[in-house]
Amino acid sequence: FDQQFGPHRHNNDLCVFAFEPNPIHRERHVNLTRYFGQLGWRYHYLPFAVSDSYGNGTFYHNGDGHKEEIGFGDHRLIGKGAVEEVVPTIRLVDWIREEVRGRRLPKKVFGKYGGIYGGGGGKAEK
Repeated sequence: FDQQFGPHRHNNDLCVFAFEPNPIHRERHVNLTRYFGQLGWRYHYLPFAVSDSYGNGTFYHNGDGHKEEIGFGDHRLIGKGAVEEVVPTIRLVDWIREEVRGRRLPKKVFGKYGGIYGGGGGKAEK
């Protein structure tokens, strides 16, 4: 972890966008938003599934609530016992264009990135 992100980090330099379509985890993410906000950290809970289109997606609760619903997903894993949940979807590429592009990027980029970071140079592509 330290090799990728450095041994000395200031988490107030980071911004986290947490896409979580499972409504069972809503309270946890709301609490994390509040807690991290008190520390000066930017954590944004987004109760959507990401997709290549806007609309709704069907997910299934697969009876593993005792395991924090790690099986919640778009496949019925336990047949008739799975509980259907329809959740809103957003088109990820549009969300990135609207919410991320054009923002001021951090002066230091941690990790090895290509693409939007131009190989770690800290400039977004236009």
